[in-house]
Amino acid sequence: MRELAGRSVVVLGGSTGAGATPIGAAVLEALREAGARVLLGDTRPGDRVGPGVRFARCELTDDAQVSACLRRAADELGGLDAVINLGTSPTGQGAERFHWLDSLNSGVVSAAITARAAHQHLRGAGGAIVNLTSDGTVRRGRWLAPVGKAALVELTRSIAADFAEDGIRVNSVSPAWTWSEVLDQFTGEAAEPGGAPFHPLGRVADPAEVAEVVLFLCSPSSAFITGSDWAVAGGYTSIGAVSGTGS
Repeated sequence: MRELAGRSVVVLGGSTGAGATPIGAAVLEALREAGARVLLGDTRPGDRVGPGVRFARCELTDDAQVSACLRRAADELGGLDAVINLGTSPTGQGAERFHWLDSLNSGVVSAAITARAAHQHLRGAGGAIVNLTSDGTVRRGRWLAPVGKAALVELTRSIAADFAEDGIRVNSVSPAWTWSEVLDQFTGEAAEPGGAPFHPLGRVADPAEVAEVVLFLCSPSSAFITGSDWAVAGGYTSIGAVSGTGS
């Protein structure tokens, strides 16, 4: 994806309390390889900051920090071409009101505030916003994640419709089961990775494959694509599978 060489990209989120998510790490590595100029905005850098990647502390539920992070990126990187939102939401059943408010605030509301803050920096460049959502999260005992991710897909479409007149493209990427250390632990000594039987392609996704789709949606090759959700799911939803670990 050499089309991103020299372009300025902000990556927001992509970590949990345990460190960088596999997809978060893969997106940054792919951007490095593509030659993009990157600023990572997150609460912890981990081991993701290195050559070609700057870091700014940014709590995605703090509007002022989000605005400051994007402003800093535009100033230090000489403008802004793309914003990749990898923010996550709490998971679980969400029995109490505060669970729902916390999940929707961190996942959906933060994405809306981020898009609004990014608009002024992207409109001159005809830039792109990519939101990470999820495919195949619907199952018993887990309400927060599927509801939040579905809302984020709809939010992405609404933002895309409003930002199109300024040449800003807005899309989402929805992985299904994607490799992680947790998935390895879940699988144990099994010959097939956990979740493989649910995918017509016979395996789970590699995080790098998800990252390639994210980068494509930031690149000029996707210049006529906006308001779309891209399922990186190996056919997961095509067979009606609704159980598993998700992404």
